[in-house]
Amino acid sequence: MMVDFLSDNDCEFGVHVFDELQRGQKLFSLYRVARALLRPDEPAPQHTAFAEASIASVYQHLLDRIVQEIDDPEFARRPQSWRQLAVEAARQSISIETWPKETSQNKEAWEALIDCLADEVLRDHDFELTDHLDADPDVSRAVKGYMGVSKTYYTAVPLDPPDDQLNLHFQRKDAETGCSNVTSKS
Repeated sequence: MMVDFLSDNDCEFGVHVFDELQRGQKLFSLYRVARALLRPDEPAPQHTAFAEASIASVYQHLLDRIVQEIDDPEFARRPQSWRQLAVEAARQSISIETWPKETSQNKEAWEALIDCLADEVLRDHDFELTDHLDADPDVSRAVKGYMGVSKTYYTAVPLDPPDDQLNLHFQRKDAETGCSNVTSKS
């Protein structure tokens, strides 16, 4: 769904470091982290702020869809709701005693559950800690050392996908929808 949103135009997902990326960088970063998370034979991408922010944006998107279901009951009328998917994922990976019922309207409980799911993948939220980047270089190095991140954790530049790969999704969507304006790059 995030890729579809990005296919139509650039958009934000509520994770600052990810939202600051260019549209192509967002797409390629999502592609790389998804492959690493879903395919055991795929090596993990370099440990960087933008890669972790890409992962966090997926969980934030899940929470946003759950909140949308709560706020708009019509949105929840699908074969399988986002809340059902989140509970199923929690049952598979989190050993907590209780989680929200699939019909729960408690947004804070859903946020806590999604945070638990994200914590199964993300070891921390260092990608959010960017205040030290404008500090004196010695202070910035000391902070990075204390946090245990590499020198390039915050400065690594995300790659743009090659044009033929970026256009591949747009061409596939174009063929599915019959729309000719989907291929425009913005």
